Amino acid sequence: MAASKSEMSPTLQKTRSRILRAAREILENTRLDLMNMQDVAKEAGIGRATLYRQYQTKEHLVNHITLAWGEEFASRIEDDTVSGKTVGECLITVIKLLLEETQAHPNLIKALLASLFSADNNLADSKEGIGGLLPMLFEPVLGGLEIDRYDEIQFTIQHLLLGNLFTISSGNLPLTQSLAMLRFGLERLLGKETWNLSIEVTNK
Repeated sequence: MAASKSEMSPTLQKTRSRILRAAREILENTRLDLMNMQDVAKEAGIGRATLYRQYQTKEHLVNHITLAWGEEFASRIEDDTVSGKTVGECLITVIKLLLEETQAHPNLIKALLASLFSADNNLADSKEGIGGLLPMLFEPVLGGLEIDRYDEIQFTIQHLLLGNLFTISSGNLPLTQSLAMLRFGLERLLGKETWNLSIEVTNK
């Protein structure tokens, strides 16, 4: 397993960044099952031994790529969930951005889903990080709500989204149709009163 960033020297941090950039570039243009470590090492300009010292398997490497993408995406959308919007508007803003990202980077999202549902127990730590991405995206909107069944609602939202991420990344569902289905389902799940509640009210 790769060392944490705080445990690495600047040289190793630079090497790891090169690996992640190279692997993501390959993954963006190649199916996950066709991606291999030899191509990653070549693209990164390093030896295979150096690559395997950082990432013992392709699965570990892919998990780190998808987790890094998720954290980067979460930081990018923070400014879009501004006060003054309703709960429903904020949820749809986040969901639309996520669906657009899925449409733009289908192989990356497929890899994320594969990592999330992997049966490999050696990936438990990174799977936990990936599994926490969706709740992290919606916490700024839902975290301030005083509603019953909060955990159940979070769970339902996540599973609705995962299904839509899979179908969009596979090219089986247009983004507009997916967004309309999610809007309908989530409004019914939360109820109209909560859906139309101002974020300014929830943050008081």
